[in-house]
This record gives sequence, structure tokens and C-alpha cells, in this order.
Amino acid sequence: IAQAQATADATFTSYDEAIALLNATTALLDPEILYAGNVGDDAAFASLRALRAVVVEDLKTRGASLAPLEQFTLPSPLPASVVALRLYGDAGRADDLIARVKPSHPAFMPVSFTALSR
Repeated sequence: IAQAQATADATFTSYDEAIALLNATTALLDPEILYAGNVGDDAAFASLRALRAVVVEDLKTRGASLAPLEQFTLPSPLPASVVALRLYGDAGRADDLIARVKPSHPAFMPVSFTALSR
């Protein structure tokens, strides 16, 4: 229940992060829902099912407005600002790329990495 409550305060930078938290939270709730149903605790079963539904709806709604992650491959190492300009049309997004990819040096982005699709 605490995990489900914590999801309300979570912030995400990508669709993938929201879905990962959704999957982790439902993986914790589902066995408890099953257990409550098996032992005949109808009140707990109904409450947990309702909590799961709220968490799923919230995380799917918030995640839907975010860009998914995508795998990119470049022909050669390039500076982060050049990669940001090529991918997003905005060199100002280089800081996000650097934070997400963590290259050994911003002037030499790896040739293969995962970043926001848009």
C-alpha cells in the first residue's frame, strides 16, 4: 500500500519510467490481491483491487504525455549539442542527453545509446 501511495508523488522523464513503476507496483499488489481473495477477505480484496485500478489509471495517464525511450545509433562519436540538434532540432537539449547517456565526455557521445524519442 505504501508503494502504491508513493507512486502519486513520483515524477518521470519518460513513458518507460512510468510504465516500469506501474509494473513494479502491480507486481507487489497482485499477490496480495490473490491472497485476500483466496482467504475470503472480501473487504481487503475489493480495497486492493480498487487501489490497483487507481494506480494503473494514474500512471498510464501521466506516462501517456511523455516521450518513450528509443535506441539510437550514430555513424561516429559526436558532441552532445550536435546530437541534440540532429535528434530534436534543439541543441539546448544536450544537457538532457548528457544526463541520460552519461558519456565519458560530452564532446564524444557514444555511437549507440538510449534517449527520449522526441
